[in-house]
Amino acid sequence: MERAIGAKATHDSWETREEQAERLRDRLLSRPGGEDLIKVAEWALTLDEDNDDDMASLVRVLPWMDLTSIKWLWEWDAPAFGRVIQRFAEHVGVGSFSFEYCDTLANFLRRVARGTQSPKALGQVVRALARLGTHHNRWHVRDVLVEVLQDVKSEEAASEAVEALRSIPLDELRWSITDFTIRSLPATVRAGLASLVATAS
Repeated sequence: MERAIGAKATHDSWETREEQAERLRDRLLSRPGGEDLIKVAEWALTLDEDNDDDMASLVRVLPWMDLTSIKWLWEWDAPAFGRVIQRFAEHVGVGSFSFEYCDTLANFLRRVARGTQSPKALGQVVRALARLGTHHNRWHVRDVLVEVLQDVKSEEAASEAVEALRSIPLDELRWSITDFTIRSLPATVRAGLASLVATAS
């Protein structure tokens, strides 16, 4: 692509962070075009990943992005959109959310894995889902995690997924992945997880 997402876009000074988030979320809910998607991505890149309010705004907006929009932004500027996904995933892994919104977050992360087909993004998705599900005791999130792992096709993707699970505490791994789960996974993932789950048991 000739044009990349600009990381230095500024917010309109007359809007609060909440108003910005609401306006951009509404764009995503109303058949967004390329210009709308770029606006969302540029806004997301201006957010401070160390600021809880900024990251809370990000998780109020991004989950309303559909699969087509994710694919479009990934093709438009994968490195920049990848940074947005990373910030989102990291915050989801440590944040506190309602049960219902946990499901919304998990469903979006599943779309990210499918829409990007990126091993790196997959690792971020897997780690976020495992932590989100454990912290909130939300079975739907665990089901989504298993579904994402079942969709793994390449050895590189399997390696990223296993490394992501290796990076979380053992109690979180134990809650997220069971012996029964392992039997349903592709061989490339199953091989990497077998020793991990044995350690966690």
